[in-house]
Amino acid sequence: MLTESIFPLTLAVMSLERYVAVCFPLRHSSIVTMRSTAAAITLVWAFSFVNVLIRVVLMLIITARSASTDRNSARKALSTLLLHMIQLGLEA
Repeated sequence: MLTESIFPLTLAVMSLERYVAVCFPLRHSSIVTMRSTAAAITLVWAFSFVNVLIRVVLMLIITARSASTDRNSARKALSTLLLHMIQLGLEA
């Protein structure tokens, strides 16, 4: 799920770097530095992580609430879903 959101953003950043290389060949080395590259990578990973985290939390909330109208059953469903998500995270 995380790689689905990282891949397009990484391609967009790579395309932007190539655009700078083609349009500004003499200033490319001053525009694209190690610092700006690290910032772009960090930004892509952070945005993707937050995006996936929001999707997972919303999925858990919607699933737990739709499982039952009884509070105890909903709480059990939510804890079961959380445990499954943790297991999936540990397997990956």
